[in-house]
Formats: sequence, C-alpha cells, structure tokens
Amino acid sequence: MFLYSRAVALGGSPRRTMPWIQSVTDHVRGATPLDVTVWAAEFGHPIGSTVWNALVESQKELDEATSSLLADDGYLDLVDAGQEMLLAPAEDALRSLLHGAPADAPTLGSVASVTTATMAVDRVADALAWSVEMATHAEKTTGNPVTCWSSAFGQMGEVTWISVMDDLAAADASHSALNGDEGYISRLHDTGELFIPGSGHVARFRRIH
Repeated sequence: MFLYSRAVALGGSPRRTMPWIQSVTDHVRGATPLDVTVWAAEFGHPIGSTVWNALVESQKELDEATSSLLADDGYLDLVDAGQEMLLAPAEDALRSLLHGAPADAPTLGSVASVTTATMAVDRVADALAWSVEMATHAEKTTGNPVTCWSSAFGQMGEVTWISVMDDLAAADASHSALNGDEGYISRLHDTGELFIPGSGHVARFRRIH
C-alpha cells in the first residue's frame, strides 16, 4: 500500500483559499476513484501549507486514477484558478507502508501527528526495524494507531510515522503518555547512528475536507 500526497503552500485569506481547496477536492473525488482527504498544517510547516492524501495499492493504480485529469478541462480550469494563490510549485510524495493499518477516511476535524526522520544509508536495515518497533511501542503506550512509511521518492531513507486522533483532547493525552513513558524516551536514545543527526521533524495537521 502507498500513501500519495500532494502538498501546496497557499497565500492569502482563507476566504479565498478554502473555497478553492474544496472545489479541487470535490472535483477530483468525482472524476477519479480516489478517496481524497485534505489536511491543513497547524504546526511544523508555514501557515497555508495544505496536503491532499489518498491511499492506493500500487503506482499503477495511482497512474490509472489520475491520468485522466490531465485532459479534464474542469480540473485544469481549477489548476489555473489557483495559480495566483500558490507560493511555490506543488510537490508530490509517495510513501510505502511499513507498518500499521491506515484508516481510509478519518473524520473531519481529526488531528494527525506526523514525524519524519532520515535513515543513515549504511544502517537502513537496523533503522527500519527500530522504526517499526517504535511505532508498535507508541501504539501500546497511547492506544492510538500509528502507521510507519518509507519514502519511495525524494529524500532517500526518509521514514514517516503518522498517528491520527479524533480531536485535540486525544492528541494532548497521546502527547502526555509518550513524554511520560520511560520506554519511549529510552528508545529515542537508542537511535545512535541509525538516523542522520538533525533530520527529525514533527508536525501537526488537521483534516479540513
């Protein structure tokens, strides 16, 4: 299974950007079989950062689902309409599932904690094993599912952990549980030379459509 993401940085008032985001999402949902969700970054990325996500079983499935959009006038009109709101070109990402069972469509308002780090190339096997172990431990500690992904393209060796919670109360409880768990803290110390120093990054997103 893969997680396909398209990230954009939008500028301007939400009065302009939100209707455009909703129009693009609704059009893609109607024109393709993809179950697309939209997430807005709240911490860890610049204001206006927005990500569309969809789960697919293969790269072939993704290509078959999206190729028709390149000849879809309605979609291309929406792309044109959004150009003046884009602060930078959109960026696509494709991640391969290592661990967990991602929910097909988290509810509106759901909160996602997204952590990334880049493995040392000469320690990939050990780092992957540690990544899955950490995801499993975090699940047991917080009671929240945690998926673990490896990047198929882009930064070589990047690993992503995603935990989706119903609301901020659940996110607070999860944060407190992890920070107070000695097993979690000790596992962070165990990373040693498994990951590139300084490559860790934590962000929070909320589903908006």
